[in-house]
Amino acid sequence: MPETWKTVPQPPAVAALPTNTAGLPVPWNASWTTAPERVRHQVGLGLVLDCDCVHGTPRYGEQCMRRQRQAMVERRCGLCGQAIAPTDTVVFYGSPAQAPLFIEPPTHPSCMAYAARVCPRLAEHAGVSVVFLSRDYRLLQRRALTADPQDMADHGLFDLDDPLARLAGVLDFYVAVPTAPEIVPVTGWLATRAPRLP
Repeated sequence: MPETWKTVPQPPAVAALPTNTAGLPVPWNASWTTAPERVRHQVGLGLVLDCDCVHGTPRYGEQCMRRQRQAMVERRCGLCGQAIAPTDTVVFYGSPAQAPLFIEPPTHPSCMAYAARVCPRLAEHAGVSVVFLSRDYRLLQRRALTADPQDMADHGLFDLDDPLARLAGVLDFYVAVPTAPEIVPVTGWLATRAPRLP
């Protein structure tokens, strides 16, 4: 029988998340609104792209920009929203061919072990994907350099503490760069190294 969100045990922090009408947990960093994002000024950051968090219907696979930035800065798990201790490993999911740059926030190992099994997109690509395991990461700012923040070709990356970055464009997401990551195939990690779920 294939694994589904109904058959895979949930880590306690995932079990505490709100659910959709079918009972599927909603990731902490998920977008909840169909309202358009808006640009606003934030002291110290300049112009930022913002959204309404936790209002409306959850949109799986799309991130709330505000919560994404909060998770990155506060070292929160993007799935459960709980803090990841500074001494604990953070996990990022990606392709072996990609540069180690991540817009999705880090996760606890147990939360990634759950997500890699039940998230349709992650589970579908598990055979060709890897996890990046690291104790720490540094952050970059991703800023839209044109009037259309959805135009992916016109984004720039800036150091988190670059005081001139706010003059370059609108901040949408932070980008995590894992420090000296260990890169492990997802299927091997799930089979031998991922935490056992309750």
